[in-house]
Amino acid sequence: MTSQRRAFARPARTHRVASLLLATALLVTIACGGNGGGDKTTGPTTTTVEGNYNLRTIDENQLPVEVYHGPWFDPVNTRFYNQRIVVVKNGVINLDDTDGWTMAFDVQVTLDDFTTQQTLSVSGSYQIDGEDIVFSTFDQDGQLSGTIKKGKISLTMDLAGSERDKAYSFAR
Repeated sequence: MTSQRRAFARPARTHRVASLLLATALLVTIACGGNGGGDKTTGPTTTTVEGNYNLRTIDENQLPVEVYHGPWFDPVNTRFYNQRIVVVKNGVINLDDTDGWTMAFDVQVTLDDFTTQQTLSVSGSYQIDGEDIVFSTFDQDGQLSGTIKKGKISLTMDLAGSERDKAYSFAR
């Protein structure tokens, strides 16, 4: 009869240990947020903005995008062109860890019948306040304001000097 008691006692103890392990696992899962890896929305996150943001769209159009097409007077050379076409092929904004920035665009410019490939670039310092970002040039000649959120920079600007602002969208 003793052997029968032990046979029944062992499954009861196994049942208690299994219940204790199951309860412990349940408490650990609840404490970790139930997603198996911790609650990622309240855990530490990196808010680093430094790096390259590549131009994705201009006025929601995929690159390349024609940003100007029409007559143009070149004030430097005092020359009038019947047709100036500016096409943006690529662009990037680089934000560094010293609050410096550089923006560069690869463009194709046609003046009447003569076409050239050019790189337009500008640099300076930037400041971020919440989702707002302000770019200032080193020569203090200009400022450009936009938004930065979730790895995207949105700017409204007139790249071609046409007095027509366009929406530029950059992303990591």
